[in-house]
Amino acid sequence: MTNSQNEISNLAMIDGTIYPMNQAKIPLTDRGLLFGHSVFETILVLKGKIVFWQKHINRMKHGCLKTNIPIFDEKRLQQRAESLIQRLISNNENKIPERISLRIIITAGASYTLSLLEDVFTPCEYLFAKVISSYSQSDKIKSVSLMSFLDQRNKSLIDVKSCNYLFNYLCIDKSTKKGFDDAIFIDEKGFFTEGTTFNFIWIKDEKTICCSPLEENCLPGTTLAQLIERIAQTDFCLAWEALHQKEMTNILGCAILSSTRLIIPVARIDDFHFPENNNTVLELRKILEKNLL
Repeated sequence: MTNSQNEISNLAMIDGTIYPMNQAKIPLTDRGLLFGHSVFETILVLKGKIVFWQKHINRMKHGCLKTNIPIFDEKRLQQRAESLIQRLISNNENKIPERISLRIIITAGASYTLSLLEDVFTPCEYLFAKVISSYSQSDKIKSVSLMSFLDQRNKSLIDVKSCNYLFNYLCIDKSTKKGFDDAIFIDEKGFFTEGTTFNFIWIKDEKTICCSPLEENCLPGTTLAQLIERIAQTDFCLAWEALHQKEMTNILGCAILSSTRLIIPVARIDDFHFPENNNTVLELRKILEKNLL
C-alpha cells in the first residue's frame, strides 16, 4: 500500500483531532504507553454503520471502573467515532467501504510515575479507523488452526480489555512460527478457556452450543453476547461448560468469535483435526449475520 493509499484508508483521532494514522502522536508520558494503564475496544463498522456499539461501550465502562480510569463522555465518544468514520468515507471519494475496523483506546492520561499522585487527571481518547478486507465467499467458509498454551494471564484482569496483550502476542508469535493461525489458552486442568483475541465455543450435539464459564476464565465477548441473545430465539441451547483437551474426539466441532471476524470454524487444535464444513457453525453464522445492522 502506498503512502497516499495508507492516508486514505487509515486514520487516527487523538483527543478529537484527526490525523493520517502514520502521523498521529501521543505523549511519551501517557500511562497507556508506559504502564498499560488503559482499556480498548475493537468494533466492526459494516457499510458505514457501527455494529454492537452499546455492548462495546458497556464493557469499556466496566474496564474503566475496574482500572481506576474516569468514565468517558459516551455521547462525545460516539460523535468522535462517527466523525472519524465519516472522514474515512470522505477520503475514499464517498465510497463506503464494506468493512472498517474501529479501535477505541482510553488511557489514564499522562503521568510519569507508576502511582497516581495527582488528585485529578485527564484520560486520553485515541480512535483508529482502518479499512479491512471485504468478505468473499472463501472468507466466509475459511477455518482456522489453533495451538494451545497454558493460560498464564493475570486472572484478576481477564474481564478487562486492557492494552497489555504481551502474553497474547507471544503466544500468537509462537503459533504462527509453527504453522498455526492463532493460539488458544487452556487452564491448569487442561480445559480450554478462550483465545488470544476471541471467545471459543464448541458443539456438543446438533442443538447444544457450549462455552467455557466466563468467571475468571474469559473476557465477556460482545459477539458471544449477541449470539447468545439470538440463539435464545431458536431451537439451539447454550450450556456454560468447558471443553477438556482429551474430549475433542467426542464433539461435533468448534468455532471462534470476535468483533471483526464474527464466527469462524476451527479446523485444527494442536494435532487434532475437526471435520470440515461443519453445518452447525454455518447455521450459527447465518443467525449471527441476519439483520446485523
